[in-house]
Amino acid sequence: MLIGRAYEQRTPKTLQRIDALLSDLKTARRTGVAYDREEHTLGVCAVGVALQDPLGNSVAISVPVPSQRFPDRHTLIAERLMATKRALETHMSSAAA
Repeated sequence: MLIGRAYEQRTPKTLQRIDALLSDLKTARRTGVAYDREEHTLGVCAVGVALQDPLGNSVAISVPVPSQRFPDRHTLIAERLMATKRALETHMSSAAA
């Protein structure tokens, strides 16, 4: 296995156990959206999406938000990020053709 079983705690909300991390990754793969709920920095949450550029490189877009605003806005941010991802994929595929 290339990854550890436990991870350094950056904040009290950091996912430290492999089972919690794998569950979070499974959800992100299923929905296409990943969330950071103050796991890296207290006071900062984020929503992110991943895609591939025309050369096959993995790239990501992330929108950080102060944690106080996150509960009311995370769904809207995720929806707009997914729309941006779709628009970029459409643009890149038509530009490559």
